[in-house]
Amino acid sequence: MLATLRLNDVIINYEFIESYKENAETLLLAHGNGFDLTIWDESVELLRKNFHILRYDFRGQGSSIRLRDEQFTWYELISDLESLLSYLSLENVHLVGYSLGGNFAIELAKHQKPYLKSMTLISTPIYAPKPITDNEINRRNLWTDDEFRKNIKDLVVNLCYPVEEQKTERILKMYNKVDYQTYLTYFNLCAESIVGYNFEEFKSLDIPTLFLAGEFDPLYPPRLQVMYYHYFENSRFFIVPQASNTLMVDQPKQFVEYLTLFVNSLENSVETNHYNYSKLLHEELDVIFKNQLQSIDKPIKLKLIGDFELIMNGNKVEGKWNQRKSMEVITYIICNKKVKREELIELFWPNDLQKGRNQLSVTLNHIKKMIEASTKKSIKDFFLIDRDNIALIDEPSVDILRLQESIEYLKTENNLEKKLSQSLKLFQDLPESINGFIYEDWFVRKVGEIENQILDICEELLNQVSDNKHRLELLKIIVKHHSTEEEYYEELFKHLNKLQGREYLYYKKKYNFK
Repeated sequence: MLATLRLNDVIINYEFIESYKENAETLLLAHGNGFDLTIWDESVELLRKNFHILRYDFRGQGSSIRLRDEQFTWYELISDLESLLSYLSLENVHLVGYSLGGNFAIELAKHQKPYLKSMTLISTPIYAPKPITDNEINRRNLWTDDEFRKNIKDLVVNLCYPVEEQKTERILKMYNKVDYQTYLTYFNLCAESIVGYNFEEFKSLDIPTLFLAGEFDPLYPPRLQVMYYHYFENSRFFIVPQASNTLMVDQPKQFVEYLTLFVNSLENSVETNHYNYSKLLHEELDVIFKNQLQSIDKPIKLKLIGDFELIMNGNKVEGKWNQRKSMEVITYIICNKKVKREELIELFWPNDLQKGRNQLSVTLNHIKKMIEASTKKSIKDFFLIDRDNIALIDEPSVDILRLQESIEYLKTENNLEKKLSQSLKLFQDLPESINGFIYEDWFVRKVGEIENQILDICEELLNQVSDNKHRLELLKIIVKHHSTEEEYYEELFKHLNKLQGREYLYYKKKYNFK
């Protein structure tokens, strides 16, 4: 039976269906952008034989109501889900995500949410070339509501196989319930995440994953999806025959059979014997995929934590970065992705704008020479530069921005054990000075904000954790980032005094402790 859960800024429409089977696992069904929970109707009764089912509408879609018009991110969507799981007292789920729902599952997996036991990704976009993605974002941002409705009519005939009026009318009915601006917010959220994915990072995800592809899906064909599968170590891949993008609508029995097989296999894993031949074959496949998909890896990687290092197209950019404000200028450009020339002049040479224009030209030319000498490529392969603007062609990987993103997720983590573990893992290896070589005000403020957020999280954990070992590690992080609270230093030395080892002597000397 459908029900609603009211939160601060949204009313979530959901349905929890109990299984006919005792002690059943729970499936969480997450729909795509423009759809709603009814997209699973053909499968629900079949799934119910073996699983409890929780399905719901994302905020602003289906019958879930946004009470305010503010923009939202993955953080709010994760918070909605966690509030729903808490309300229903569900400790873990197997997430089955279609399209947007699959990208949502990846966000949960990337941040190691403890309630996520597995994820099934149906017709989920994971890779798209950035120029194509940017063009599509720009094109859709210019649509009117009428243009959106017209384009959706052209789209839905590609979602089902065979194309049947009953199916397409049902899908159109779902789309017609969605406000275009809400649809656009979800589209941009997914598109920006997709171009930001780092495929090598997927290899570290240990969450069991099932990829399902429709045999005749023209939007995300099986040969594209099999590339994703290679980067998820603990995964399986099935092609659903005689199906397109909405394969659970086209072939519900086959969909349920594959999904049930996958979930049941998690409890009955079989150890595989590896022979020399298979080992060599897998190694060769790794080389092939790495060469073929090299363009997926970030062409620009900027390291700012602890040291400065710029990697472009796999090559370290060498040169005199401490001259002509080169380090500071390239850092600002990469962190902001697109900047105006006047913006750079006002920031770095504010006292004499005419002189600043000349200085900027000299600096950009110096940066150009270093990049082209190190990469053997033109700077135009990495940046779009005109008389007014400088912009990155591809999404960069910047360690300090990834740290900020991880901190934002930590702030939303409600499980104490998980939050403690992830915080220690993230913060323990950070240097005492996150960055000690860029002193521009904008960057110093950014570093200061990060350090304050680290202190806030560790202080919050310290108030909840009683174990001396964990308290000691939290205290080390707190004093490393220059807390002004003397009580933290006193407790740190109290713990260290009991150990009386090299660590005690190190901190005693460092902080002149008597």
